[in-house]
Amino acid sequence: MPKRFQMIKQNFLKVFTGSKSQQSRTIECATFVNTNMDFAVAKLYIQKYFDENARNQSMEMIVNIRNTFIDIVQQSSWMDPISKSKAIEKYNFNSSLMSNDLIILRLKMKKNVQMLREPVDPRKWVVAPTIIDATYTPEYNRITFAAGILQMPAYHKDAPK
Repeated sequence: MPKRFQMIKQNFLKVFTGSKSQQSRTIECATFVNTNMDFAVAKLYIQKYFDENARNQSMEMIVNIRNTFIDIVQQSSWMDPISKSKAIEKYNFNSSLMSNDLIILRLKMKKNVQMLREPVDPRKWVVAPTIIDATYTPEYNRITFAAGILQMPAYHKDAPK
């Protein structure tokens, strides 16, 4: 990028994000590729580092957590039987994925239109699969574990369970 455009971009980033220093070209390019081609990068990352056994073990842990939650509800002394039944029913509720997707799409479109004239929040970001993190998505009541979190030091398949 020509120096003139680099300066314009740096001034913009200073105002937009509060960044005072320019990133190295390597970091800038890597960030650009990972931001704009996150799933292409993720495919390469997963092919090289992702262990299907680690995924299966993490899925087993999730099943155990879900079963433990149901056991805790069933054994709770502060809930009456009807409340326990309703809590477990709600916890296990699965509705039509298509209708839920359409409802969520409508809500997201409405939210996006409402945000149209609002200032940009630089703290908001979307997690790419290569990030070592997990996210909770309330509209799906879902925790998403990015592929990156199933690597050392956050996770190791041979670690004690």
